[in-house]
Amino acid sequence: MIRKERRSKVFKVISPAISVLLLLAVTFDLHYSILVGPFLDLMLLLWLMVAGLVITIANIAFCRFRKIGPYVPLIIIVSSGWILFNKSKVNFGHNIHFFLNKENLDYIEKESKIARIYEMTNLLRHYKRINAKDISNSSEYFGREEIEEVFGEYIQDNKLEIEKIVEIQEKLIDCGIISIQRTGDLLLLKVDGFVDNEYGYVKSFSKELKVGDILPSNGLTIVRLIKFENGWYFYYST
Repeated sequence: MIRKERRSKVFKVISPAISVLLLLAVTFDLHYSILVGPFLDLMLLLWLMVAGLVITIANIAFCRFRKIGPYVPLIIIVSSGWILFNKSKVNFGHNIHFFLNKENLDYIEKESKIARIYEMTNLLRHYKRINAKDISNSSEYFGREEIEEVFGEYIQDNKLEIEKIVEIQEKLIDCGIISIQRTGDLLLLKVDGFVDNEYGYVKSFSKELKVGDILPSNGLTIVRLIKFENGWYFYYST
């Protein structure tokens, strides 16, 4: 009897906790690291949803289906599932992130063109690049002094502006963007990804993008697209 009561109390705590976590994750796309960095990938999210359903239904059964309270987490989890599978209609997290970072995104787009930076990483990850110059190591380079130490000769030989490069790096880091690629009439700002999957912002200067389009910079196909203003989109590709 005591063990059963303890189990019931555990379910009462875990059930609402999981339901709220799921709602936040699917509403703000936490599993795609848009707002808070890598958090929940899709498979973990689905596993958590199934576990939440099982625990919630068990909690309802412990209450003998008489109380209304235990049904609330169930409603939240079902609603989270609807949001998850209707991403084309619900994009709160992406819109919030774009609104908060629009000024920086526009700065990167305009100033990188003026500074003749067509490809650049944030210089914090293993692979680092400024236009045609690239290196790979575990070091992080931030600020004028550290960037000049590694890329100074290339920057000088190609008459690039170190001040602009430093400013662009700062904006990339502020937005959570790891690289810039300017190809033809597209500007890709990669947030993250793997070998054959990536996601981030893309700006089209001449045409409207659509799901199924191939990104010429990496040959990947757009599988999900969220449209903003002035040619800006958020893309997922594979």
